[in-house]
Amino acid sequence: MYTNQATRGLTSDRFHPPIFDNITIHDPIDKTWYAQTATGQIPTGRLEACSVGVKGDQGTYEVFLYGGHNILERNISVSLLDQFDQSDALDEVYVLSLPAFAWFKADYPARQSRTGHTCNLVGKGNRQMLSIGGKNPTDILVNATNTDPFLQGLGVFDLTAMRWSDRYNADAESYETPAVVKAWYAVNGRSTRNWDSPAVQRLFLQDTSGRGEADTPPPSPER
Repeated sequence: MYTNQATRGLTSDRFHPPIFDNITIHDPIDKTWYAQTATGQIPTGRLEACSVGVKGDQGTYEVFLYGGHNILERNISVSLLDQFDQSDALDEVYVLSLPAFAWFKADYPARQSRTGHTCNLVGKGNRQMLSIGGKNPTDILVNATNTDPFLQGLGVFDLTAMRWSDRYNADAESYETPAVVKAWYAVNGRSTRNWDSPAVQRLFLQDTSGRGEADTPPPSPER
């Protein structure tokens, strides 16, 4: 699965970060590309973010996106420092749930943006995302030495609770689809109501036995 990719203009020196309102999917079995429009709290275009994907507890699949920067039209012939504004640096976590193709933003107070990092699922329950390394983009540009709020450059995000944690828990409970995502399915049903094509709909709603649309019920919101 891909988002729209970063592109460089054919007749200019401007660089456009990938955007997230259209999701591109590749089926490795039949070697076919598909596209589907996303809805919800769609992230702004950004570069050098990280992401992880995890299977939900009731037939969904969630992709989490963290950080990056969004110099929306970088002119590669001009100094990056001359173009950069603090608002371009991002401390945000978003989740894309499939087959809803809906984006949701984690609600937490921003501490410090991060770019050039990597993210990995950790713990036996796949409930935690570990952010490794990276820097505040502003610090990189001005060669600053501000204290990193992540001890040793490691940040732990609880994917189910959609909030940062102050420690890693090797015995954390198994990942469950976040409550805000479950609430969406409870109201809207099994999937998006606006498929871009019947082929994409079949790709996500047909069960592996070939009997037709999967009968997995939508996740129930937490009470």
